[in-house]
Amino acid sequence: MSRCLFFSFSLSLCRDGKKKKKSGRQARLTETSSQALLKRYEFLTEDAESVGFFKGERVYRREDVEILRGERQWKRYGRAVRKDEEPTKDKLFAEAQTEPWEVPEIREDRIPVNDYGNVDVVDGDASLVPKGGVWIRGKDAIDVAKKIGKDTLPYAVVVVGFENAPNSSKEGPGSSSRRLFSSGASGRSDTASFQRPPKPKRDGVVVPERHAPNLRAAVDALRKTRAERKRHLKRERWATIVRKLLSRARLREMYLDNRRQ
Repeated sequence: MSRCLFFSFSLSLCRDGKKKKKSGRQARLTETSSQALLKRYEFLTEDAESVGFFKGERVYRREDVEILRGERQWKRYGRAVRKDEEPTKDKLFAEAQTEPWEVPEIREDRIPVNDYGNVDVVDGDASLVPKGGVWIRGKDAIDVAKKIGKDTLPYAVVVVGFENAPNSSKEGPGSSSRRLFSSGASGRSDTASFQRPPKPKRDGVVVPERHAPNLRAAVDALRKTRAERKRHLKRERWATIVRKLLSRARLREMYLDNRRQ
């Protein structure tokens, strides 16, 4: 029995090239796909062969569609993009452009980092932490490590991913007046908007194993100090509120006593 691709106009195109009338719904792409329907991270293999046409476009088998990944994502699969490789599409690479990769090792307190001086721990996968290193998570760990300094404590900040910044508008001096005259009948402004580049999500630091106990102790001490400071501020706020309420009550009593007299 041949596998088919069913279209909404009730015509199925089978691998054997025969056309049959069917009461189909929307296109079912579980086993076949066209180039126009490929997602951003999908790519046709070099030896892909079309099994037919739809609206002038070639249709291919789903097994001929390859998943592309970014450099950071490939490391989760134990592979790394080879040097001088050009992205296949949208900064994404095919498996044929990669080679086996192993988690690097810390030697003589030298932590292997990326081009930006960070350690990539994609999506918080602890198996990507360099061998011989300890991952101490949290912003407090970053603050303590920076305060100590790399001369005393070898460390590298961990990046677990990226987050998109909110859209902004390119508006300079006089933008309000320009918007007044550039708005059309709909009242919408022609001011261009742009997407800010994504920001790295940092989560703690990686340090050699022998430095981990001292850093943990320093981080715990900082957290206790900050927690105590928060409790003190809360007590101060409540004390201020109580003083204001008492002052208001005294003023009210004084006012009422004066009226009675």
